[in-house]
Amino acid sequence: MGVRARGVQGIKTLASVLGTGAHSNERHVHQFQLACLELERTRRAREKQAAFRRIMDIDVRFVEIDDLIRKHQEALGLKNDEEPSQCHPAARNKGGAAPEKRRVLRY
Repeated sequence: MGVRARGVQGIKTLASVLGTGAHSNERHVHQFQLACLELERTRRAREKQAAFRRIMDIDVRFVEIDDLIRKHQEALGLKNDEEPSQCHPAARNKGGAAPEKRRVLRY
């Protein structure tokens, strides 16, 4: 008689051979998980530094934009010491004062 072929149900898996199938009680698994967590912490720290650097670059650009707005307003004769968001002539003349001459740029 020949060797009888095993069926799918007869094949033992690694999980059934080792019992639970998880090596959670072995030392190398804990060491590997610690290494993975340390790598993730390092990666997240670098992401955080990059985000802070981008925020600082954006803040610097805001200051540059405010300076450019002020220079262009001075060139147009619209000097004022208010914030750039309040520089619109209609917003300044809400108190009933005489309106300034409106300048329109056409391209």
